Amino acid sequence: MAMFCDLVFAADNLKIGQPEIKLSAVPPVALLVLPRIVGWKHAADLLLSGRVIDALEAQKIGLVNRVVPLDSFDTDLEAFIRPFSELSLVGLKYSKRGMLLGMEMPFLEALEQVEKMYLEELMSTRDAQEGLKAFLEKRKPVWKNR
Repeated sequence: MAMFCDLVFAADNLKIGQPEIKLSAVPPVALLVLPRIVGWKHAADLLLSGRVIDALEAQKIGLVNRVVPLDSFDTDLEAFIRPFSELSLVGLKYSKRGMLLGMEMPFLEALEQVEKMYLEELMSTRDAQEGLKAFLEKRKPVWKNR
């Protein structure tokens, strides 16, 4: 599941791995996705050994964004989420679309698509217009999420 999350927040007691190889089996999706997230060497280590790692190692290799003590998990999670909840959903949506294009296409082709998306789609939204207006007026934007 962690491989398909944009952001992963974990308690310090987390244990995570892909132990299928120990049964002479493979995790098909992880074989394709994990190297893209953590790089070839880390993915090979986990997928070919079946080794289970702790939260701090998962963070070190880029599988987890933040690790916090289990005792303060809920409070720390709220603090982690708060900055995202103050942003425009529209801006977040287009940012993620652009990131995915960058992963799927050659750089110049993706750049052309992202620029087109930015100019033709995002800039016609109410939130993009509000963001620019708020910046020029030196005030905090009021998002409509449209």
